[in-house]
Amino acid sequence: MKVTAMAAAAALLAACSSTPVAAAGARVCLPRAELLDALKDRHGEQPVAMGVTNDGRLVEITESGGGQSWTIVVTAPRGESCVLAASQRWHRVWRQPEWPRS
Repeated sequence: MKVTAMAAAAALLAACSSTPVAAAGARVCLPRAELLDALKDRHGEQPVAMGVTNDGRLVEITESGGGQSWTIVVTAPRGESCVLAASQRWHRVWRQPEWPRS
């Protein structure tokens, strides 16, 4: 099991180096904690946004501090996390929330 996790982590690191994972044709999946640890160790990425889909999947965006790299991770309710896309040059857009008027 540990060898499989290490191989998957190696594939993740290679896939996240420069191109979106979908374009590379690779599917990288690990338990959530292992995937986030690999992104942190390799790219210095931390989660910066998250949301839950109607079907219960957790969608997270991670980025490096300077926006040099980013990754979109989707976690199924059973705990398997997969990289949906990854690349470079992330730019945050800051907006003031518009609150509903009563």
